[in-house]
Amino acid sequence: MSTTDRRETLTRALSLFRAKVNQHPRLRTLLRGWDRDIVIECDDADVSQALHVRGSLVADVADETPEADVTITMRGSHSVLVDVFEGRCSPATLFLDGDLQVFASDKDQVKLDAIALLLWD
Repeated sequence: MSTTDRRETLTRALSLFRAKVNQHPRLRTLLRGWDRDIVIECDDADVSQALHVRGSLVADVADETPEADVTITMRGSHSVLVDVFEGRCSPATLFLDGDLQVFASDKDQVKLDAIALLLWD
């Protein structure tokens, strides 16, 4: 799969995730006041994307990563990241198995876990 194909596949997965989060009423409450930039990096391809959480919504999926200090970074293989954001695999299990790396504060880690539980319980 080419880099362009990987980027498009990841963008589709993140867009699906964005739609699910933004349509979920409990997540809108959970995300209130939690403005973050989340960078998603494929460790097996030169592909990275960013999710921008603003005003209790996932406001944007972007090809450009923020230039300011990044609040949260998620890293894994392309297939792992696509599976996580499409809801096929549990991010907690992948994290414990070492297939997904998440660099964030403890508070942000708890918030990410809550999002996953509400979406894919």
